[in-house]
Amino acid sequence: MDPLPPLPPITDQDLVLAVYSHESLLTEHDNFGDPKSLASLGSYVLEQALSFHYLMKQPALSAQEIENQTHANYPNFLHLLHSYGLRKKILCYPEYSATIDTEEGATTIFHKYIGASFLQNGIGTVQEWVSRLVDPGSPVPNIPTGSHRLHQLGGFQRFQRQPPPPPAQPPPPPPPPSYSYSQGSIHIPPPPQSMPSNNSFQILAQFNMTAHQRGFAVTYPARSEGPHHTPTWHVQCCPVFLSFSGPVNGEPRGEGVGKNQKQAKELAARQAWIAMGWGHCKDDDKRI
Repeated sequence: MDPLPPLPPITDQDLVLAVYSHESLLTEHDNFGDPKSLASLGSYVLEQALSFHYLMKQPALSAQEIENQTHANYPNFLHLLHSYGLRKKILCYPEYSATIDTEEGATTIFHKYIGASFLQNGIGTVQEWVSRLVDPGSPVPNIPTGSHRLHQLGGFQRFQRQPPPPPAQPPPPPPPPSYSYSQGSIHIPPPPQSMPSNNSFQILAQFNMTAHQRGFAVTYPARSEGPHHTPTWHVQCCPVFLSFSGPVNGEPRGEGVGKNQKQAKELAARQAWIAMGWGHCKDDDKRI
């Protein structure tokens, strides 16, 4: 049996705490925010790394073969939890101990570990570990960058780009925006796309769904200040683009302040929606 490849190192204190602490110990007061967000990010990154490994295999595999290989060689995280010695490092309340020794519990821990490694080290480190784990002895595929051409990337040889067609006649310029005057002020109609405004659940669900469709994972770091019985909450919305060269646009794109975390999170998502250029909130002037 081939030896296991070494786990990518994680040194950031907040990430170490998030990985090795059971979610029952983590709350919205912790620096990383939602305890489940790191596991969600790791799940996306793992799927990307597995698919990319088999996509770049030689000779090239068909789409169905890539899917079959990805599912057939999906890591057994319950076995790896003990093989890597991670089980004894997990902190949890005694009543939750049994949930860790399950397939679901072990998978969550490794998803958090992969997400943390991605944030600290980038996709290249994760890709090397995943490739050596699921396919020992095979070469680790090179991570493409913007300077690569598709025909230089092994399995993409049959997808070589063709020269672009000659430029067509440029389209006519768009008509100027229409203005209406109301009480001496200029009103510009909002863009047609809008974000739902009737409740915070729909707002957050719409933002998270749109972010996922566009290749982003979203975290919501939160903190509170003031008296314990009447705290003021500050929540940031941080979309992280899942790029082969590492996390992109992980900085806060929205920040909300409210009398509870839910309100602050809603306002942060609204701000980020507009900052990302995804459309218009129906009630931008609403204040909580």
